[in-house]
Amino acid sequence: MYRAGERYMAYIKGKERFGGLIEHGLGDWGRGIAHGIAQANIETAVYHEYLLCMSKFASHLNLDDEKKSWEKEAKRIYDVYNQHLLVTDDPSRPHAYYTSRDDYPNRDYDAVCQALALQFNMVPEGHISAVQASILSDVSDGKLRSGEIGLRYLFNTLGDLGRTDLVLGETTLLEFWQDECRSKCHDMLGSILEWFYIYVLGLKVGEKGWRTFTVAPDYHSEFGTVEGEFESPYGMIGLSWSKISSGIEMELSVPVGSTATVVLPKDDCHVMINRHLLDDKKWAEQSNRVELEHGAYTLHFPI
Repeated sequence: MYRAGERYMAYIKGKERFGGLIEHGLGDWGRGIAHGIAQANIETAVYHEYLLCMSKFASHLNLDDEKKSWEKEAKRIYDVYNQHLLVTDDPSRPHAYYTSRDDYPNRDYDAVCQALALQFNMVPEGHISAVQASILSDVSDGKLRSGEIGLRYLFNTLGDLGRTDLVLGETTLLEFWQDECRSKCHDMLGSILEWFYIYVLGLKVGEKGWRTFTVAPDYHSEFGTVEGEFESPYGMIGLSWSKISSGIEMELSVPVGSTATVVLPKDDCHVMINRHLLDDKKWAEQSNRVELEHGAYTLHFPI
């Protein structure tokens, strides 16, 4: 399998333009003319991710020299991506942003291009806050402009930025925006369930296999009560949280062999914790997060 991946990477490398950009596929399918939108942004980011996957693959196989070679290739693509797509010198915009090459050399300012760069960790550290501001600026009118490829990354980025209020109206990922589109559940790249679990319920995997996981819902979202379950490899994770007069009441079940990190809504947050065992242990902490091992818990904290 590793050598098959190596051959595929050689094939993709043969499609490079301008030193490393890929503009060979459908782009953000389902938007505008249906294809060819934001090709370089989408396909090059995915190419970079593939190279990182090959590096991890080589590491598992103890191929240290090949691991370093894949990392070098990934760094090359990262640099080319930012050389051609990151804009830091536009006097008409208050923030750095990513442009597509759809109408080169003209620049555009599109939420999907910002989301892709953020979700695939393509943004240099010094520009992350600026690119986050750029995506929020583009969607400030309450309208989401995306095809079905970019939609997942757009939803996830809005969740990361605490703007779940902008994800409204649909309960599936669409192929096209038309009311009579041929596919209203076009979930080959993910599904709206991912957004519900991670950004509404607040449950996110840590290490592979759910040995660790994070609980970090958007406590300031429009939802008053949220509850759900997830069958992890270590057992059932149960989670519910509600807004009450004093803040948040949370119920959490952590299965054997797992550790949960509960992210609190502010630094130095005072949280009351009740672990439901035979001794019904209670205690208080003051932090921005708490780690909880196997057990059933009730937590109370302000927002």
